[in-house]
Parts: sequence; structure tokens; C-alpha cells
Amino acid sequence: MVAAISQIPGILVSSVAMAYSDRKGQQKILTASLLFFATAPFLYLFVTNVYELAAVRFYHGFATGIFTPGVYLETQKSGTCGGTATANDNPVSISNFAFVPNIIPSM
Repeated sequence: MVAAISQIPGILVSSVAMAYSDRKGQQKILTASLLFFATAPFLYLFVTNVYELAAVRFYHGFATGIFTPGVYLETQKSGTCGGTATANDNPVSISNFAFVPNIIPSM
């Protein structure tokens, strides 16, 4: 149960982080995610009971949920999309996070 708790904020936060990065820019979301994602592994050193472990796992899932969309959009921007990638431009963005094959052709 404790191992699965990190998936909940990761799923819920990733769509919000992607929408925020579309409105405010990928640089802001990547900078914010760096703070969360860099500190998450170090919190495991201070865990002494199962409840603290659950809280750290939740925080780590939150950090991953913020980090993943920002990195995904940044790599799309520097890759095949020619510098114009956003979640609205890319119909596979949601299916990649849900591990669902893309069956909708891009417009």
C-alpha cells in the first residue's frame, strides 16, 4: 500500500502541471520541479516509521508528477516539433502518460 501511494499524486498533478506549463511556459514548471524532484530522494534518509514513509512516497510522487510533463514538453520542443510543442498541439501527450497507444492522427 505504501509503495502505491506515490502513483496517486503523480497522476493527478501531471495533467495540472502540463496545463500550467502551457500557460506560463515550460521554464517555470521545470524550475519548480527541480526543487521538488531534487529534494525527494534525500527525505528517505529521515524516515523512521511507515507513516513517514507514506508521506515521503506521496511527496516523491508529487515531484514526479510535476517533473514528467515539463521534461516531456521540453524534449518535444527540442526534438521533432521544431520548437512549438505544447500539450494542446500534441494529441499523444495524454496517451503517453496513460500508456495507451495513439490511435488519433495528429491534425
